Amino acid sequence: MKKALQKYKNIQDIDLDAIYDFIDNGDRSRAPQEVVDYLDLMDKIRAMHLRIDRYGSKDAIVNHLMKVEGLSRYLANKAYNQSMEYFYADNDISKEAWRNILAQRMEKNIALAQQLVKDVADSSKVNKMYIEMAQALGLHLPDPEPVPEGAYDKPYKIYTLSMEDLGKVPLPKRELRDFIMKLPEVSEKVKLMACQEAGLEDHYVIFPEENEDPRKS
Repeated sequence: MKKALQKYKNIQDIDLDAIYDFIDNGDRSRAPQEVVDYLDLMDKIRAMHLRIDRYGSKDAIVNHLMKVEGLSRYLANKAYNQSMEYFYADNDISKEAWRNILAQRMEKNIALAQQLVKDVADSSKVNKMYIEMAQALGLHLPDPEPVPEGAYDKPYKIYTLSMEDLGKVPLPKRELRDFIMKLPEVSEKVKLMACQEAGLEDHYVIFPEENEDPRKS
């Protein structure tokens, strides 16, 4: 008992905010002893939480911390709650991970129930437990449709100046050019540019040099 009290005697002022702040900003190789001790204690609690056969509830873990580690009830409750938050209350844990955690616990319960089967009624109860476990794992749901091959490939970009490529019927070039050249209050330079970009001129540079680009002159 004295050894346990000595190990965890300085953790009463440590909380998750201090842990997160140190992990984000501190040098882990120079961690204060109280931070190291609190992380060690939370990891110990996590390990007990997984031992359902021996520590099946919060009360069992808290009582262990009080009797074996020498913690007060307040500190034992605080350490338990913060350990669960630190290791499990993360929104990034996927549903699949939670299904696996629950399935492991259910499997242990089913194994225990199987050992106690004495008659057909007991066997029926075990079968029902298997059905509930299958539902928890989503085994009754259809498999998701496979993603088509190439669905995540980078799409190709195609550039075209042809209206036919877009399924459109273009106006005759001469008619379109006459329309552009007769636009009022438009400079000759802009009209010529419009004709070039519409493909109405015999010579047109699609990607002109910067010093040859009429839009920048």
